Parts: sequence; C-alpha cells; structure tokens
Amino acid sequence: MILIPILSRLFPVGIILTLGLSNCAVISQGFEPVSSSSSPSIPPEVQDFTNLCKNRSNLSSDVAKTIHELLKKLETTDCLQANQTLLNLTELNLSNTYISDLTPLKFLVSLKTLNLNSNQISDLTPLSCLTHLTQLHLSANQIVDIRPLSSLTQLTQLDLSVNQISDLTFLSNLTNLTDLALFKNQISDLSPLNTLTQLTRLQLFTNQIANLSPLAKLTRLKELHLDSNPLGDIRALTPLKNLTELHLDSTQIKDIQALSSLTQLDKLYLNSNQISNLSFLENLTQLTELYIKSNKIITIPSLESLTNLKILALNANQISSLNFLATLTQLNKLYLTSNNIQDISPLSNLTNLQELYLNDNQISNLTPLSSLKNLVVLDLSQNQISELKPLSPLRNLTQLNISLNQIKTLDPLASLTNLTDLNANQNQIIDIKSISSLKALKTLDLSQNQINSLNSLSSLKNLHTVSLQKNKISEVKSLSGLNQLKELNLIGNPLSKKECPVSPESICLF
Repeated sequence: MILIPILSRLFPVGIILTLGLSNCAVISQGFEPVSSSSSPSIPPEVQDFTNLCKNRSNLSSDVAKTIHELLKKLETTDCLQANQTLLNLTELNLSNTYISDLTPLKFLVSLKTLNLNSNQISDLTPLSCLTHLTQLHLSANQIVDIRPLSSLTQLTQLDLSVNQISDLTFLSNLTNLTDLALFKNQISDLSPLNTLTQLTRLQLFTNQIANLSPLAKLTRLKELHLDSNPLGDIRALTPLKNLTELHLDSTQIKDIQALSSLTQLDKLYLNSNQISNLSFLENLTQLTELYIKSNKIITIPSLESLTNLKILALNANQISSLNFLATLTQLNKLYLTSNNIQDISPLSNLTNLQELYLNDNQISNLTPLSSLKNLVVLDLSQNQISELKPLSPLRNLTQLNISLNQIKTLDPLASLTNLTDLNANQNQIIDIKSISSLKALKTLDLSQNQINSLNSLSSLKNLHTVSLQKNKISEVKSLSGLNQLKELNLIGNPLSKKECPVSPESICLF
C-alpha cells in the first residue's frame, strides 16, 4: 500500500493499473528505489539499472547484451554512473545493435525519443513504462504483438514498419500520433486507425489492405502511402481534402475519378496500375510531380491547367502523340521511356527541361531538341537515330546515352565539353577523333562499334571507366597515360598483345 502514493506522483493511476507493479521500475530523481520487502513481486536485482548492471553476469545473455550496448553508448563501465545518466536521458539510439531483450530500458523513464530500428526485438513489454516517449522507432524487428504500446499516449511519431504485425487494435488510443509508419507488415484491417485524427503522415504500403473506409475520418492527412496493396476501389479517399502527397503505385486501380476532388495534391504516384483515363487531372492544378508509369495510357487530354508540373513520368505506356506537353513549360524532368513516340516536336517549347528520357521509342529526328539548352541528362538510347547535329547546342549536358541507334559519327558532340558520362554502344561508329575535346569525361562506353584507333582518348585524363568490347582494336598503347582508369574492358577485340596499358593490370578485361 506504501507504493500507491509514490506511484501516483509519477504516473497516472490508469497506467499503474494497466502496467502492473512488476513491469515498471519505480525510479525517479528524489525517490529511493523501492525495497524488495515492500514489493516482493519485484526481485531486488531489477529495482534499478545499477543493480541490474552489477548482476548482469547472472542474467540471460540477451539482457546482458542490452546492458553492454547501453554502457557502450554512455562510454562508461561504471553501473552507478550509468544509472544516474540514464535516469535523465531524453534521447537514445540503439538501432543496428542486434539487441533482443528490452528489460534494461524500462528504467529510462525520462526518454522522449527512442530509436530501436533494425534489431531482433519481439517483446515490447518493457517499453510500456516509458510513458514520456513522443518518438519511437521500431522498424525492421520481429514484432507481432503491439499491446504494450497502448500506454504510450504521448507518442506523436511511431515507426513499426517491416515487422509481422496484423492487429492494430492497441494503437487506437494513441490519439496524439501525427506520423505513423506501418509499411511492410501483414495488415488488412485499418479500423483501429479511425480514431487517430491528428495524423498528418501515414505509411501503409506493402500490406494486405483492400478496404480504405476507416481512413475517411483522417482529414488532417497530408501524406499517405498505400502502394502495393490490393485496393481496387479508392473512393474512400474523397474526404481527404488536405492531402498533398499520395502514393498509389501497384494497387490494381483502374478508376481514379475519386482523386479529382483532392485539389491540394502536390505529388501523385500512380505507377504500375491499369489506368487509361486521365481526365481527372484537370482539377489538380497544384501538382508539381506526377508519376503514371506502366499503365494503359494511349491518349492524354490537354494538361494546360497543370502549369505547376515540374516532374512528369509516363514511362511504359502506349503514347504516340506528345501534343499534351506543349503548355507544360515549367517541366524540368520528363520521363517518356518505352512508348510509341516518333514525333518529338512538342518538346521544343520545354526550355526548362534539365532531364529528358526518350529511350526505347521510334525517334529519328532530333531537331526539336536543339532549343533545350538547359538539359543536363539526356537518354536517347534504343531509337532510330543516325544524325546528332541537333545536340551540338546542348552544352550543359553532363550525361548522354545514345546507345542502340544507327549512329556513324560522333563529330556533333565535340562541343559538349561538360559531358562526364557518354554511352554510345551498339552503333556503327568507326572514327572517334571528335571526342578528344571532351576532357571532363569520366565514363565512356563505345562497345560494339567498329572502332580501330584509340589515339583520341589519350587526352581524356579524367576517364575512370572505359568499355570498348567487341570493336576492331589491335593496339592500346595510347591509353598508357590514363592514370585515373579503374576499369578498361577490351573483351572481343583482335589485340596484338593482351597487355594492360596502365597499372594495376587487374583493371583490364581481355
């Protein structure tokens, strides 16, 4: 009976009843540890961290391991000193320490932030004592039962991702949560979350969720991740008017008209679904990033209202006409890989583009690209290109991929002196004299061409990776001055001597 007045000053009565005296240490500045005679159910050796620490040789190896990691973190071997520090500690990071038993942590009653990511934890019982916690990170453990977390009502941020959790019941009273991560678990029922109305960020990707209706009340949500769930129907998201970022990749959705009311969306991810109709987009005028890769899109209506778009990803669809792009002049990244594109004329107005991906299409005429002088990254691989002259003005380019085309000469690239990466493999190139001016080159791939002389490479002192396999090269002495080389691939060439022109010889592949 002596314990109750003391405990009531430390913890709310409800928590005392929930946790039980045997689970939580009765330790705080100004109070002596409770003696074993006062509470026979608590063994003397676990009255405080000092005793636990001093008796660790008699404890299980898992408990001893956790004590060891705590002492290591505090840079001390003195148990008494450690206890005093731990009582006042407000932040602790024990991630990636391979601990499994949390018993020693129950004495750290001042903790507000605790990171236990990437360990071997399954039993959370000792955490039920840490009622001052506001941030708790438990990602990548072996957790199934989250019952002990129900007392941690001050939590605002909780990460339980990458575990084996299916039952969320004991989260329902954590009503101060604003940020909750539950991705990569075994969750199907979201009902317990409908009370967490303060949430602004919720990550649920890679679970077994089909029914989204419990989320309808979470109207403060700004960021929601639902990727890789068997959703199908997303109408329950309609009330979430404050969403600014929504992830719905790989959710089997076809009809996305429900999204038309989410007018505050800034980032929208719809990759790998069965979407064909994009008419819903006209209302989403705040979008800056839109990802709709790997869907069933053939035609796209005018996107003239989406004037804030900076990133647009439409890879792996069936698009042939790019007319819808003409007004999107703020775009700086555009992904159009693996479509049916031939005519790229509408791109000529997109002068703010910095990255452009047009690989795996049917493009032959590059003239519209000549005005895109802010381009830094350009991928034109796997097309039908033979003429590179329109690329000459693009002097800001640092990465260029023109592989798998019908190119015979690289002469138009001589002006691209900022290039650091050039991939021109699988073309019909014989003469490479023109690239001697590309002094910034670090990575060069000219494999599977018809090159016989490497003299023009001797001035490219910054090269560290060079691929020249399957050409007509017989002599490599001209590369002897390339001291930065880390890899030189010469496989499939008629070399007169298989001698590496630089050291160590192990960097050469013959």
